[in-house]
Amino acid sequence: MTVTVGSASACDKWQELTQKLNAKKTFISAVKALAEAVERGDTAASADQVHATIKRAFTVCQTRYISSAYWSPNLDLLLSYQFTLPLDDPRRREADLWVETAVREVSEGQERLQRKRDEMDRREAQRQAGTQAGEEATADGPGGGAMTDLLDMLRQRMEQVGLGMHQGAAPFIVGDAPDFSDSGPPPAARTARADLPMRKIQPFADGSMPTCAICHEEFVKGGKAKEMPCEHMFHYDCLLLWLERHNTCPMCRHSLPIDRQDFDEVAKRVQQRHASHSGLYA
Repeated sequence: MTVTVGSASACDKWQELTQKLNAKKTFISAVKALAEAVERGDTAASADQVHATIKRAFTVCQTRYISSAYWSPNLDLLLSYQFTLPLDDPRRREADLWVETAVREVSEGQERLQRKRDEMDRREAQRQAGTQAGEEATADGPGGGAMTDLLDMLRQRMEQVGLGMHQGAAPFIVGDAPDFSDSGPPPAARTARADLPMRKIQPFADGSMPTCAICHEEFVKGGKAKEMPCEHMFHYDCLLLWLERHNTCPMCRHSLPIDRQDFDEVAKRVQQRHASHSGLYA
């Protein structure tokens, strides 16, 4: 590998980018900048230092992230580095393993995300079908439109206290499948989503693996999951899609902070609601 040893400031820049790999908010930008430097051959570091930095990028990604948003730019960096190494370079074999792992992670991440989106579409179609059937049943049954109005009032009350209620469901019954619709609690704040820690999944005492409550799929042994403050864990992609719609835990309704804008909108809706609609017996 041909290495360009630059000035002291260039060396400092390389070290600064290496340090930025340790922080989630700067990981992607640092990886992209490192890839550009490697492609130009302007790393301003020794071959061993370059290898150590690339290894650090791979290790951080492997131990902390499962999303393609992190693995895709990391794969670009690994490929750029692999291309610079001669076949007989002793570092080449390790770089080949990094690239192989990254390719697999990107592919699996994209497939996993697509499965989650397909599942969300399926559940939303079922929910819409249930809503239509429920409205037809209440309109034709005893009480007619009055029953529909009562259910709507109950939903509004449950949304105010952060419980949420599936359209078409019976009063006070929460569906088995998480509701990915935009009704109910507002989205979690971006900072709150970003601060959730990653945990390594361990099997139960009997050897069985825990299951993600959102997609109902078993976790992979030794894999990673996002943990809520209530200690419930979910697949990274599953929880991200959920928290982009609701700020509550899908299992226990523990709530995360919301953005100020969302808070203001909820408060405005509550204030504008007529007093006669704010209680069941008003």
